[in-house]
Amino acid sequence: MMMRSSIVRKVSEVIRRVCNSLVRDFHEIQRLQGYQNLSSFVQVTHERVRSKLLSELDSYNAATGSRYEFVVFPIDGRENFFRGIPDFTVSVLIKKDGKAFACLVELPMTHTTFYAELTSGAYLEDLGGTMRLKIKNCVTLDITKAVVFLDCVENQLSLAGRRMLGCNSLAACYVASGRGDILLLKVGDVNPELLLLIRLLIAESGGKELWFRDMVLFAHLDLCEKFKQLLGVPR
Repeated sequence: MMMRSSIVRKVSEVIRRVCNSLVRDFHEIQRLQGYQNLSSFVQVTHERVRSKLLSELDSYNAATGSRYEFVVFPIDGRENFFRGIPDFTVSVLIKKDGKAFACLVELPMTHTTFYAELTSGAYLEDLGGTMRLKIKNCVTLDITKAVVFLDCVENQLSLAGRRMLGCNSLAACYVASGRGDILLLKVGDVNPELLLLIRLLIAESGGKELWFRDMVLFAHLDLCEKFKQLLGVPR
């Protein structure tokens, strides 16, 4: 099993420390459902997580003389967090020389970390240990039955297994780990830096991407080829 680089280990430590208080806040939010000032509470929590992450990561750069750029997503799936739904993540994209170098996606409620490093693969780490991620093709015959995560109501594809998680980074993790077959995103609706994180995670798990119209589809190579034919996308 590949050893994580020092920067990935450090970011993981920082995220998990920050998530301790975030989990407490989530349980508090569950008890406060219906309170008038709940949105303000969520906003304060969001900004506190952002501030703590950036402060500790910037201190790491200063202490080690590193020049990593950190793009943090304090609560991806914020609407889920607001409503007491545990499908949210704390994610960090690490850039080196202006390019995506590594990424981490933490699921605070299950103590699960997905991470990827450029040219080194993608991994899942939870209470059961660490495993390398390899994107799967579980659909061999009828691709309309594929499990598809998407961020918008689309009418271009006839897909029975559509699911909207409300958290794109989590959906990407599910596809990268074989818990879903396809991730379909509307490019203009996704934060460009979050899209970089997703592209790195999917690529390092062996997945491919297919761009068409204003959408991008992430899946196993075989599924991408099938959708090229279905959509009439030029090779």
